[in-house]
Amino acid sequence: MKAPLTTLIALISGLIVLLAYFIPVSQVQDISQVIINWAVSLSGVAMLVAIVSLLAAHWKKIRQKRTSDRYSILVIAGFTLTFLIGLVFGGPGSDDFQHVVTHIIFPIEAGLLGALAIGLTVSGFRLYRANRGWMTIVFGIATILFLLLNSGVFTTSLDIPLIKNALGVLQRLPDAGGRGILIGLALGAITAGLRIILGIDRPYHN
Repeated sequence: MKAPLTTLIALISGLIVLLAYFIPVSQVQDISQVIINWAVSLSGVAMLVAIVSLLAAHWKKIRQKRTSDRYSILVIAGFTLTFLIGLVFGGPGSDDFQHVVTHIIFPIEAGLLGALAIGLTVSGFRLYRANRGWMTIVFGIATILFLLLNSGVFTTSLDIPLIKNALGVLQRLPDAGGRGILIGLALGAITAGLRIILGIDRPYHN
């Protein structure tokens, strides 16, 4: 086994933090909290190193004077502007800084979601042209149905009990799918965590 010391440290730390959630012993929970605090501190240092490395890489591209790397100027300018705004308005925890950042992020998110919607629409048409099987038909019907449900077209039919119950069931289907995805993510995270704790996967060696 390569680097047994780091593997042993990761194994013991992971087991202590995991046991602290199931064993109500103050000593174990105190040690777990110390380990978590260390992890948070190391994460902050790693973030600073990553930021410095990112800025250094973009600065190197700018100094090479390549026309294709003009976006590096935007990256450094955006980082510098955000950093200065944070200093002026009192840091990320201040309401003024949150107000400024929110008014920048929300339009960007809206634009990205619009681009995502267009991309999904184009992908749906390409899927239908490439494969006209029954799964493609089901996908198309489901897409049109849920678009109509969210548009409020069927609100005039809510007075009819049968249609109201059917629409209620259909509107709960996305929630069920979302919960299934979250359960899958949770199981995947648990599996990955156990593999790291047991030393099967050792990403801290890379």
